[in-house]
Amino acid sequence: MSSSWARLMVPLRRLDRKGGAATELALISPVVLTLMIGLTDYGMAMSAASSLRAAARAGAQYAIGNPTDAAGIQAAALAATDADPNLLSVTVTQSCQCPSGVGNVSCGGTCVGGSSPALYVDVKITQPMTSTIPVTNPLFPKTLAGEAVVRVQ
Repeated sequence: MSSSWARLMVPLRRLDRKGGAATELALISPVVLTLMIGLTDYGMAMSAASSLRAAARAGAQYAIGNPTDAAGIQAAALAATDADPNLLSVTVTQSCQCPSGVGNVSCGGTCVGGSSPALYVDVKITQPMTSTIPVTNPLFPKTLAGEAVVRVQ
């Protein structure tokens, strides 16, 4: 009698296995999909940050020949990126430092020893970061930025 009972249980064991793969797929798919979208967001953010750094360098390169043309420096930085210009913020600042490295000094003054201070132009470009899915928003910075500093005198 036990062998006939075992024969009846064999088909039931096979029925228990049906749908197992579909259940596993249903459980793991959201996790894998979230990871894939998060990695894509991260890659896009790194690409955008690299583009912003290149745009800041383009603005700094323009500043070498035209250190007082802030509007031209901003235009050069904006032209060097493919991002939406309405989302970008370009800041151009000038500062002077003595060769001794004391720190920022007045650009019209003189340094210790009578030398003239060196003029630096800092180009910073920022863009707000938005994620594709809200779950990954806390993992990314709120803004992406690129910055370049060049000595022009």
